[in-house]
Amino acid sequence: MGGGRELTVHAEIEALTAEGLGAGRTDTGQPARVAGALPGERVALTVQHVGKDGTHYGVVAAVVRAAPERVPVACPHFLACGGCDLLHLELGAQRDHKRALVAEALGFERVAPTVASPRSTGYRALAKLVVGPGGILGSYRPRTHDVEDMRGCVVHAPEAERVVDAARDALIGAGPHDLRYVLVRASLLEGRAVVTLVTRGGPPTAALVAALAAREDVARVVHHVHDGDGDALWGPGPTTVLLDRGPVREAVGPVHQSLEAGA
Repeated sequence: MGGGRELTVHAEIEALTAEGLGAGRTDTGQPARVAGALPGERVALTVQHVGKDGTHYGVVAAVVRAAPERVPVACPHFLACGGCDLLHLELGAQRDHKRALVAEALGFERVAPTVASPRSTGYRALAKLVVGPGGILGSYRPRTHDVEDMRGCVVHAPEAERVVDAARDALIGAGPHDLRYVLVRASLLEGRAVVTLVTRGGPPTAALVAALAAREDVARVVHHVHDGDGDALWGPGPTTVLLDRGPVREAVGPVHQSLEAGA
């Protein structure tokens, strides 16, 4: 909201959107889209934007009446990092919601049951991090280019997060650098990772490359140049291999594949 004034209103939430926002109406009848809200809840929301049609967009400030499917969230970055919008929804309900979205998109009355990951957290083997001021690694906060430090992300696989933490530590106090993004693709099968360092043109920080090379769980380090505008993680190149300790393999059921930079 403009003028530095923060507006808080109440809303009844009726549904979940495909983006994971609670959809409902404010007490004055205006449409509302609320991050962190669930169907059946009454919430107080901090309004961040009002659309031309009067829709109030915002984030939960307080839950007045909670849905039975609401669960505690362990991640300190929930709703700040721009991802994982349904961590507050019970896992089975998350899967039901996503199945319903697929059925609606395909025009099916129903779809087959979800084949779930054996991990309820720590399942994301590809960590894609934006480099922020001071070398912090994180993601853009919703609707901004401010970087939220994602240290301790509960969704990143530990096999990837350990390597990310090493990169974070190496960047602290490293001084000026040309780094834009750090991509870590970990193999859950082998416990090794492929790391891609994306710069605008110059070489990556030597201390960072050395810290990664010193780790036994880092199998490959690749430098990729991307000097284009926008937020795309990958550009036309060039790409240079800085460290190569052989192929990294992953298994998806009976299918085995070799992991490449940026994959």
